[in-house]
Amino acid sequence: MEMHLSRPAGALGYSYADPLADGVVRDDPFLKLLLTTRAVRRLKSIRFLGGIDYVLVPWPNASGRNKRYTRHQHSLGVTRLAALYSAEQQLSEHEFRVVCAAALLHDVGHAPLSHSLEPIFYEYFGVEHHRTSEDIICGRVPIGRDVYNYLRAYHVDVEHVAALATGRESGFHDFFGGPINFDTIEAILRCRVMVGPVEHLPTPEEVTCAALRRASEMDRRLVDSFWAYKDQMYRYLINSPAGVLSDAVCQAFMRSNIARFSAVDYLSTEREVFSKLPGLRRLLRSRIFTAEAAEYVPAELPFMERTFFVDPATNFFARDDTRRYRQRKELRRLAISRSDHTVHTVHSRPIRIFSMTATERAKEHSNKKLKALRAVLEPVVPSANIVLTCHTLAAKRRRSRISTSLSSPTTYRGIQVTLRRRGLRKQRI
Repeated sequence: MEMHLSRPAGALGYSYADPLADGVVRDDPFLKLLLTTRAVRRLKSIRFLGGIDYVLVPWPNASGRNKRYTRHQHSLGVTRLAALYSAEQQLSEHEFRVVCAAALLHDVGHAPLSHSLEPIFYEYFGVEHHRTSEDIICGRVPIGRDVYNYLRAYHVDVEHVAALATGRESGFHDFFGGPINFDTIEAILRCRVMVGPVEHLPTPEEVTCAALRRASEMDRRLVDSFWAYKDQMYRYLINSPAGVLSDAVCQAFMRSNIARFSAVDYLSTEREVFSKLPGLRRLLRSRIFTAEAAEYVPAELPFMERTFFVDPATNFFARDDTRRYRQRKELRRLAISRSDHTVHTVHSRPIRIFSMTATERAKEHSNKKLKALRAVLEPVVPSANIVLTCHTLAAKRRRSRISTSLSSPTTYRGIQVTLRRRGLRKQRI
């Protein structure tokens, strides 16, 4: 079979924003049609991780770390890795289409806000993403009819694709069902990029090639380091206090508005879901998310903590990944103290992710200043015609501002106050 890469596999490059932008996969009429299906296009409106995406990146502008990825971008990345594997293994055209279709469609069954809302959909309506993905691929739901028809038109085994996409079958060097799989490789390294830059971070292609090749100690170190990154991402992002809180808040909002939902909403978009959960988007994007979120959740939040480790006793070159790349699960509780909005994990080292102490002191200081200012201004200017703009030193460096009225000021230490009277020039007070 002709190679499906437009350049040598060794010339690796990767764009998390658009993994297929550089034409690494040659035009294939079957894949081009799959990309146009409703099920795949819907993933453009599904955030990559869920509620934590809005907490991490409240206002995305696609520059630097200020990006919010989608399940669609992730699925394109997984497809890229499947195409790379196909080229390295010189698969037949039929096998290439099976592998790439399973990679592209593996997440089509995700709900809006991904894993954040899935537990509530399952509790009330009995739907979850593996079964929904299979229903879409097999054409059992309206949104999957075009997917099913294209698979049949190109004589691609529908059941085989569904089994690979949902992890029921492995095959292909366990890159679908094993611990080191296309999905996990792309997802974990995408998470690491979201958190912040790191020197010498391998690309998903490099990890895939090393896991497939297994020819040297360098390959072993590369795959082992990837597994260490997975542990970091669960520890400091997915199972972090902010991650657990964001999931809990999304679920609390949906529970309180469950009468507005039905099973059909599982395959809707995040815009549609937010319209049924008033206030949730604002809360997730709040600068003081942790403090505000504490009002919507119980004093203790149970969650499953997952840690990942390498068993050095198992030979990397024997490809026994299930025994070498292992994980441990333990039920934890996230305790929230509303007195100072401290959040920490019970039975582990406390983690302070937000403290109101300094802010409250600043607020008290600034309120005194504004009360004195109010006493001077109100006899002269009606309060309805006054807007106070308060700048912190940090906010001034960011060129941002917080506007407030005299009746309910939002204030901070070190404020500079601007008085704006309607129809008049601004004055510095």
